[in-house]
Parts: sequence; C-alpha cells; structure tokens
Amino acid sequence: MFFAIRFRRVHLRTLCGEVSAEGKIDVGSVGPMILPPPSPPATGAEHEPAATANPYAMEGPFDCFKRPDIFEQLRFHPTTRSYAFDTGFIKSIEEVRTIKDDQALASRVLGDPRLTQTMGALQGWGLSVTEDELRKAERVGDMPKRDAVQFEDYRYANAYTTPLEAKEAGNRCFKDGENSRALACYLKVLQLIATAQPEGKASFEPSLPATVHANCAAVLLKLERPKDALASVAEAVRMAPVGFDLTKTHHRASLAHEALARTNLANVAAESAAQHWERALESARMALTAAKEAELVAVGGSSGSSGSSGGGGGGRNMVAATVRNMQREVGRLKDEAKAARERCEAVQAQAKREADAAARRAKGVDVSMPTTALRSMPTDEHASSTAPAASAASSALVAREGRVGLPTTGYIRDIDLSPYAAEWLAREVAGLSHRWRRTEPADKGIEGKVEGKVTITALELDKSEIHASIKEKRGKRSLFYDLSMQLKWSASSEAAGTSGEMYGVLKLYNVAQDTRFELGGDKETCYMYELGFPPQFHRADVPPWAARVREEAAELFEMVATLVTSRFVPAVQSKGQLVR
Repeated sequence: MFFAIRFRRVHLRTLCGEVSAEGKIDVGSVGPMILPPPSPPATGAEHEPAATANPYAMEGPFDCFKRPDIFEQLRFHPTTRSYAFDTGFIKSIEEVRTIKDDQALASRVLGDPRLTQTMGALQGWGLSVTEDELRKAERVGDMPKRDAVQFEDYRYANAYTTPLEAKEAGNRCFKDGENSRALACYLKVLQLIATAQPEGKASFEPSLPATVHANCAAVLLKLERPKDALASVAEAVRMAPVGFDLTKTHHRASLAHEALARTNLANVAAESAAQHWERALESARMALTAAKEAELVAVGGSSGSSGSSGGGGGGRNMVAATVRNMQREVGRLKDEAKAARERCEAVQAQAKREADAAARRAKGVDVSMPTTALRSMPTDEHASSTAPAASAASSALVAREGRVGLPTTGYIRDIDLSPYAAEWLAREVAGLSHRWRRTEPADKGIEGKVEGKVTITALELDKSEIHASIKEKRGKRSLFYDLSMQLKWSASSEAAGTSGEMYGVLKLYNVAQDTRFELGGDKETCYMYELGFPPQFHRADVPPWAARVREEAAELFEMVATLVTSRFVPAVQSKGQLVR
C-alpha cells in the first residue's frame, strides 16, 4: 500500500549522528533512535544473516503510532520531547492509536502539526514545525490547546533550589514577557514550599504561598486562561494569612470573570455573560474593600517606627491611588453588568415572544360555530327531510360564491378561503386615502386648507401572497391566514410654494393570525411594512412637497393594518360559517 502525503509548510531534514555497531544513532544524552543495522563485513565465507533486524522495517506510514513503547520513544527523541509531557498531546496520541479507518487517521495526523512531526520523528526523518503553525492549529481546533507550562519551562525552573530564588526568577520572567517560564518558576516555588514544610525547614514568610498563587493568577490571565486564574485566586484567598492585602488578588478574579463574560458574549451566551459580569463586579467590590482596609492600615501605622504596610508618605499615596483606581473599576463594571442584564432580558423576552408566536401559529383563531347557530341546525330526526334542501342550498352557495374552495373531508377538514380573501382585500383596500393639512396659523387665512393626499390605487395580486383557510377538527374550527401584500399608491401635495405628484408602492408582510399590529413592534410578532419611492426622490434635497409625501405616506400602513384586524378577519370568519 502506498500513501501520498503532503505536508503544509513543513520542511524535511535529515537526522545527523554517528551510527554505532548496534545500528543506533548516538544523539547524546537524549537517548538512542533505532535504525536498520549495517551489513556485517565480508569474511570470505558464506555471509551469515544479520543477527538483529529492524522491527519497524515493514511499517506503514501511520503504523508508528501503534508501537507499544511510543511514549518512551517520544520522551527521548530531541524533536518530540518538548511536548511529550503535554496532556493534550498525550490524549491525541491515545486517540490516534484507536482510529481504524485509514482516511480518518490520515486526516487527523496531517491536520495536527505535532502529530505530523511525531510521525516523521518515529520513522527516522525530521520535520520542522514553526510556532506560528502550532498557534494556528490551536486557533482553528486542529490540535488541543497546549498546557500553560511546557517541558523546557520545567527544566528552566528546576535549576532553582530555594523558594525565594524561584520566586525572583518568576518575577524576572514575567517582567520580560516569558509567561510560561514565569508560571513554571512559581509552580516550582509551591513545590519547594510543600517539600520544606513537612521537614520543618521553612525559611520564608507565611504570606509567600498566597503571594505566589496570586502571581500564578496574573500569569494565567496573560496566557488567556481565566478559569485556571480563578482557581489560583481561590487558593491565594484560602492560604492568605491574617492581615494579607488581597486587593490585587480580588482584582485578578474580577479580570478573570470579565474575560469569561466577553468570551460568552462572543458566543451569544447572554445569560452566562451576565452572570460573569455580576461576579466581576462582586470581585471588584471585594478588591475595593481590601484596598480601603490597606489604606486604614497605612494611615494608622504611619506614626509607628516599623511594620507598616504603608511604608511612609509614598506608601500612603500609592494605597490611596489604588483605592481611587478600584472605585473607577467598580463604576465601570456596574455599567457593564447593567448592560449585560439588559441584553440577557432582551434575549429572554425575544425567546418568549418567539415561543408565544409559535404557539399561536399552531393554535390558529377559533371560529367554531356559536351555540345560537348550532340551535338553528336541523336535528337528526329532521335530517333526512332537510337533506335535499340543504344540499341544494350548499350547491347554490358554491355556485354563487365560487371564490370559496371546496372543503376537503377526513379526520381534519380544510376549507380554503384564499380566493375569497384575495378578492375581498383587492376590493376594500383600493381607495383608502390619507389627507393632511397645512400647519400655518389662522391669521394667514389658510388654516385647514388641504395640502396633500395619498391614496391606495390597487392591490398587486401577482406580487402578493394571500392565504386563508379554516381547519375543522372534531367540530372545532380555527382560522389560519398569512398575508404578504404589495399595494400601489399615488400622492399629490403642495408645500412652501411647490407642488407635484408621486407614485410608489407599499408592502405589508408578516401579517398572520399569530402576529399583531403594533407601531414599532418586534419583527417576529408584529406586522411589518416597507415604503417604495421613485429613485429621484431618494435624495435628501428633494422639494418640500416631496418631503411631505415621504413623511405622510407611512400613514397608509396603519390604515391597512386596521382594515385587516377590524374588518378582514370578521369577514373571513363569516364566510367560513357559510360553508358546512
């Protein structure tokens, strides 16, 4: 079986080293890499077969992931040992080992730069992968996000043997922007503290563990790991001794919640974002309280000889500045939390409106025959005698009202009233008009003079969709209708010594039994409209008469909507009652 393998921006190189007699490459302290053994020298006699053979000589391209000692080989190889201890990488290797389909296996390995590099290292040829490629794979999801601390960072931190040395090294790395290495140093501090305490060799201040955990939170925020930062904050608060200043610690918790809130906002999780904003505000308030307590300590201890956290006038000024900064931060987060609550309430209200609309859409409008009408229906004992007359009356009705569709029978009966509804609307909307008057005072002698009029001239049935029907189930009827109408209108106007005529269109849509007429209402649950004007009147510098027409033509929407709700629905209901 042959495989065609294409690597993206990956450069092939050859591993160099000296081959020993056992067929291994000597790569120094990192360990051996097995290669095929060399042929034995000729002795003049028959050549004996090699005593040892390469166990991986017949492997396919992806069989290397199934080696039983793959993790040990990766830890020793110089190319892969830098991430051989990464939890996401280990999990990826374990998942690859279980994939049976060759195509899925190739897609997974070649999509993850670290797996691609691993395959090359295990088979004896090298691949170089850049940091940009790794970050892109993390960003698009081709590989899991790497651990905050990598193998080389641990190696760097292990060079320090005392907690204070490791802490100072972490501070230097954090200042230089080497965040992963700084975090490794802080973790080394915690390891040394845990080792020294049981042995009674503790030679550090009691506040050191809380300080280091707070520093870890700061680094994790830089590494964009807000959840891990919150865990470090919780440990810092738990281990803080009495009198420890928790201002920075609570402020970092606030920043972590804010980061989570912004992430959830991007993912349209409004409720979760609002909760994180509230928690960010709560943490900021706790930080402000801690800052005020530190300010009191600084002011109260300024007259003392030593032991004051204020450190003199400069310290008091610094603490006062911190209080002012936290007050501004609390004010900012109040506004953010309020806006988040409003967004959450808007999303919830919208979801409720959509659910209500769906329920109304499924239910329809009840148009069951009232009790008085049922009393006028013939009883069973007169059914046979009245049947011919009823049949004749029904036939006459259909003949006279041919625009009523024949009802379908069965468990659910559907009476199509769309033709009748279209004809009724075309007849009733034509001629609807709106007039407006001048606004000049009466002393000019022109008060009440008609300035203009806009009139609906026709319903364009070929550009409209009008559906109306009555569904009957077990004697109960419901009206369903859905209207999308395009209407022509004309207008004439006089204003400021100018006059003219204009023609346009009005489109009404989202008019149904589950929506309503409400000016400025929601597009999911209310009637909607659009006004169309000739292109020459789209500009801002139109004559005064045209500007007045553009303003007044919108009144047609309310007139047509009122016609639908007050007259159209009762008319269709009445027509449905005639069909039995």
